[in-house]
Amino acid sequence: MFGQRMYKTDHKLITVINNVQSSWTARHYEMFEDMTVDEVIAMAGGRALRYSPSVTVHCHSLIYTADVSEF
Repeated sequence: MFGQRMYKTDHKLITVINNVQSSWTARHYEMFEDMTVDEVIAMAGGRALRYSPSVTVHCHSLIYTADVSEF
């Protein structure tokens, strides 16, 4: 479905993740910007991995939901 679409970094999601937790740091990786979604998925181990269709990050009164069904 999204496999041939070019990967695009969600900078707002990176900021939200880093603001609500400190066990690791989310960041932008330029190397992914020239890849399709399928290529990024292949680097992560392929489609055999199962991800939730959305990720919700709660930060006090802030709720940010990102659609990650393409990953």
